[in-house]
Amino acid sequence: MVATGVEITWEAFRRKFLEKFFPETVRRTKEAEFLYLRQGNMSVSEYATRFESLSKYATYYQHQPDEHWKCQKFEEGLRYEIRKGVITQRIRNFPESINACTDLEDLDVQRNARVKNFGPQRFNRGGQGQQQRKPYQPSLRSQGFASGSGRFQASAGGFSRPSNNQINCFVCGGPHLARNCTRKNVYCFRCGKQGHYIRECPEMKKEVSNQNSRNDGNKNNNNNKVGRPKVQGKVFTMSGEEASHSDAMIQGTCFINENVLGVLYDSGASHSFISEVCVKQINLPVTVLPYELIVSTPGSAPIITTKACLNCPITIENRNFFVNLFCLPLIDLEVILGLDWLSANHVLLDCHHRTISFDNHVKPSSVNLKFLTANQVNTSLREGA
Repeated sequence: MVATGVEITWEAFRRKFLEKFFPETVRRTKEAEFLYLRQGNMSVSEYATRFESLSKYATYYQHQPDEHWKCQKFEEGLRYEIRKGVITQRIRNFPESINACTDLEDLDVQRNARVKNFGPQRFNRGGQGQQQRKPYQPSLRSQGFASGSGRFQASAGGFSRPSNNQINCFVCGGPHLARNCTRKNVYCFRCGKQGHYIRECPEMKKEVSNQNSRNDGNKNNNNNKVGRPKVQGKVFTMSGEEASHSDAMIQGTCFINENVLGVLYDSGASHSFISEVCVKQINLPVTVLPYELIVSTPGSAPIITTKACLNCPITIENRNFFVNLFCLPLIDLEVILGLDWLSANHVLLDCHHRTISFDNHVKPSSVNLKFLTANQVNTSLREGA
């Protein structure tokens, strides 16, 4: 700059510095990450910290710092059970909005813990009539208070001291107090209960067990009924947290119907997948498949899906493609592009530099994107596409 005779001002230095060490492509990626930020499994404080960290990359917020807009954008990404409680308050001060959300989160955790351990509470008007339906129970002191733990254990006759002084968490059932539980902000995306991830969900294991029982029953049934054919598939991970800790995973962004979505390039996945929540949010058309795709996952029971978004238009790095996306209950992941799409489009993965590249000899798909009709889908499936 000195050699060219340009006056070195702070703005000129800042512009040159950003051009070299913080290029436009990185800024656009950060802005897209902010625009599509959701709370997910994060606590309110963790979500607020992430929101503040990424908000400085938003072009609108840089030029028009508006507290009203900031509160609205923050509330849009909250989990439903918190958002429904805070949105009616119409708070327009950002710190007040965070405090209100934190209070609602604490109340929700306490309510879930109480319902899980004691069941729904029923009260009589004026407190009368309760003794008429229940036999007399000894006082809590005579039945044994777990000294020092601040906790009673429910039993058939009321409350009793936990066996061997064992403390069980209200949230996850572990040997610790609920206030020390590391999973109190974890919610299962399948059953909605607190304290476990979807891969540990007992409801999912029941569904797989029931499905296997039904399959065995179909084999032994001689009424000439033919069940759906089964197709095997696999995926390396169903969690954004697991993907972020893997050196072999490459993440990026894509566009589907002008919506910015996070994408994971997974050569260990046999098919390509999309989150069931994401399908509902952007209103993608869903096709019921004539077969069952049984997806095996590391460390958890297989997941069966019969739904897919077929021939879905997707844009990556200004290239347009079509892809069949099978619906799965992904956690903090929106799109997984597997080996079927990677091989069909000659995509090269550089895991060391965490980049992807396209074969220049492969032309992008036509920009005239559209979904297949129902007849075209059925014909494609019969031909084994």
